[in-house]
Amino acid sequence: MKHSFHNGGRYAAAPFCLLLVLVSAARLPAQQPTPVRFAAWRDQGVRPFGAVSDLLATFHEVNPDVHVNLNYEDWSFARVRLRYWFGSHRQYAPHLTILPDIWLSAYADQLVPLDGVLRPKDTAGFVPALLDRCRVKGRLVGLPWLVRSRALYVRTDLLETAKLKPPRTLAELQAAAIALAKPPAVYGLGLAAAQGSGALDTFLDLLDAHGGTPLDKDGRLQLQSKEAEAALGYWLGLQQAHALQPEGLTWTDDDLCDAFVAGHVAMLVAGPELGQRLRKAAPTLKFGTVALPTDRASDLPVSAEVLVALSNAGEPEPVGRFMRFMATAEAQRAMTFMGGLPTYQSHVERVRDEEDVAPFVAGMERARGLPMLETEPAQRIVERALWLCLSGRSTPAEALKTASTEEAQRVF
Repeated sequence: MKHSFHNGGRYAAAPFCLLLVLVSAARLPAQQPTPVRFAAWRDQGVRPFGAVSDLLATFHEVNPDVHVNLNYEDWSFARVRLRYWFGSHRQYAPHLTILPDIWLSAYADQLVPLDGVLRPKDTAGFVPALLDRCRVKGRLVGLPWLVRSRALYVRTDLLETAKLKPPRTLAELQAAAIALAKPPAVYGLGLAAAQGSGALDTFLDLLDAHGGTPLDKDGRLQLQSKEAEAALGYWLGLQQAHALQPEGLTWTDDDLCDAFVAGHVAMLVAGPELGQRLRKAAPTLKFGTVALPTDRASDLPVSAEVLVALSNAGEPEPVGRFMRFMATAEAQRAMTFMGGLPTYQSHVERVRDEEDVAPFVAGMERARGLPMLETEPAQRIVERALWLCLSGRSTPAEALKTASTEEAQRVF
């Protein structure tokens, strides 16, 4: 009986033990997804784009074992944060962040090379010239996040009233701006020159239109040239002809946008995101876009915000998966809903004939960006030269010389 009781008890206990195992397993926490920290940037007061949240949600659906934690910070903190992340605060560095293309060379050695992460088929759909904006010395160190170019926005109703066509050359732009100006009610062209505004971008556009470059033959910043003087002189000439809005040194890009909507400024230069903003805020506004006026045939100038992975942050496999996801046609198309330009060749072809997009993608196959320069010194020189010149204190040549000399003597 004892033997019989022992065997019966052993087999009778088996289901109970199995139940205990199942209950214990049910109490164990589910495996948490691997966190990937993503530090993105936005201008102060600007709300994040909802398209990014949708994009991350799509990634999480396909990759439930990885969770990308996105955190936005103000662009003004970017340089400081990068200094910490690559220096004394490496433990706080995110896995992913966004860098302007012209900053890439300064940080390339601390970024994950993507040539071994992405296969040739992963990048085959990109416009080659745009992917080149993500390379440093031939190495791919990032992917396009937001690509932008600039065009001339015109109030078509004001041009029609004045019986003018959108300008195509610098001479036509000057003539149209003067003809459209009816101060103090309307000014022909709006150019922002307030500190921290888009003055550097506008100056570099004019410099390019005059056939100049901001760098010398050795790749150093050089804004003392005949072309730079011509660009600054062109700006001054528009002001002296009363074709520009008054007190231009105090105007920001947002101020110009408001004046454009109100009909006080007939033309201005901006990126594709302005068109999206105008169509939402002022759906009945009559406006159009044309390529930036220039006196020479040139390739499309673009700027790119680049998605990069920091090499000291770890988690190479999840980060690599996210990079491969961001290289897909679907992910890149989603970025156009944030005001960016299409980066896939097939996407460019689809919008090439759309009136509101065409000026921003014309010549995309030959897209080029600014040289890899440090923007802070360039911005200080341009803003100082504009102040000296537009306030009547110096000629264009004197203003550029003074501003360049002051920058060279600057104590850090």
